[in-house]
Amino acid sequence: GIACGLATAVLLRVARMDHSAEHDAAQHAHFNVPELGLYLICAYVPFLIATAVSMSGIVAVMFAGITMRHYAHYNLTRTTRELFLPTVELLASLCET
Repeated sequence: GIACGLATAVLLRVARMDHSAEHDAAQHAHFNVPELGLYLICAYVPFLIATAVSMSGIVAVMFAGITMRHYAHYNLTRTTRELFLPTVELLASLCET
């Protein structure tokens, strides 16, 4: 989980999927769909890897989440970062009901 979280942080730092510079935030009012999708997929990959090697997927996701929040979250663009938590809360609410 920790390795996947760190790999996500490096991937987001290297990829820089924003369409404009960070200082040009006035014209960059939309969030970046590929960046958000990559972040969500990279959060699910530790579960798949841990399940494939007969380990606990829940523990792997927990440690990946802690690591991604600490390192990878701040490599997202500002608008995607502000939209990420409400999106995850919406998905969690839809999965529970």
